[in-house]
Amino acid sequence: MNRALPLSLAALSGGAALALMSAFAQGDAATPAAAEGAKDDGFRQIFDGKSLEGWDGNPDFWRVEDGAITGQTTAEKPTNGNTFITWTEGTVDDFELKAEFKIDGGNSGIQFRSFSLKPDTEEANWRIGGYQADFEAGDTWSGTCYGEAFRGILAKRGESATIGADGKPQVTGSVGDTNELNTKINKGDWNEYHIIAKGNRITQKINGTVMSTLVDEDPNRRLDGLLSFQLHAGPPMKVQFRNVRLKRTKLDDGRKKVVFVSGNPSHGWGAHEHYAGNVLLAKRLNKAMPDKIHAVVYKGGWYRAIRPLCRMPMRSSSSAPAAARISRCATSSSSTRSSPMASATARSTMASRSRRVRAATRS
Repeated sequence: MNRALPLSLAALSGGAALALMSAFAQGDAATPAAAEGAKDDGFRQIFDGKSLEGWDGNPDFWRVEDGAITGQTTAEKPTNGNTFITWTEGTVDDFELKAEFKIDGGNSGIQFRSFSLKPDTEEANWRIGGYQADFEAGDTWSGTCYGEAFRGILAKRGESATIGADGKPQVTGSVGDTNELNTKINKGDWNEYHIIAKGNRITQKINGTVMSTLVDEDPNRRLDGLLSFQLHAGPPMKVQFRNVRLKRTKLDDGRKKVVFVSGNPSHGWGAHEHYAGNVLLAKRLNKAMPDKIHAVVYKGGWYRAIRPLCRMPMRSSSSAPAAARISRCATSSSSTRSSPMASATARSTMASRSRRVRAATRS
């Protein structure tokens, strides 16, 4: 049994916890170029190109091939219903996502702000509903915003649409001719999807061209949820995703974002573990102050969750002591917006808790 301390922002005291929460709330997260080999544009790689660490899908259908998350069905091994692979280290609310995709046959999509159709089961991440950035091997649906088990077609390629309080979409404008937009998509080759979700507004681009926009005024709209990739039921098909980059942005509705970071798992599925306590506390906060706070839980341990806030590598190979790396991270994440919380108190508190951080992130 792992005796590592359950680590969350609640375990931090005073300014240190507030500094980290403020950085997430204000959308200051940025991928450090030294650690990720990318420019500091706020996007973070959430797929390592080598393994499915941080992702959960049915291993009968999902694997890594040629540096890409790969889903495939065959005539001998079809899927019974659509199946999904889900990012397990957090949820998405207001964000931007860029991901390259390639499809051979069939239909697929990128789920966002989504939900499990089989909650509280071992297959919770394998069957998903919610907003979907649709694409296919054919010529009709790529670029469409679709609601998987969630109201159906929301905005077709070429449309600007608004969903009213009755839950029904209405076309309110155009972003281009659907046939002309289809020519921007590379059939049978790699393309880049760019999804922008800000408040109740969703914009979908493929290869830099806007394909559809949606304003969702339905009281049952979703502002937070899972991020997943789809493998569609039906004839044999293959879909691949690579260079998957996420940027969290400031909430558009005025609420403050509170982030809890759970330690590494220490028990088997369904047993008591660090994540559960954080989820309960986040639910309490959201219920008590729904108009003021949006509380979420990120998985994967301290270093995996906090690294996007830092301007320097936080790997064990770094020559800087752990306390110095954590202190530097607290300083940079707060000073980006000249926050008074980037204080000596916050930095010293971070440093004093470095031993707990190291213990909590070990298996």
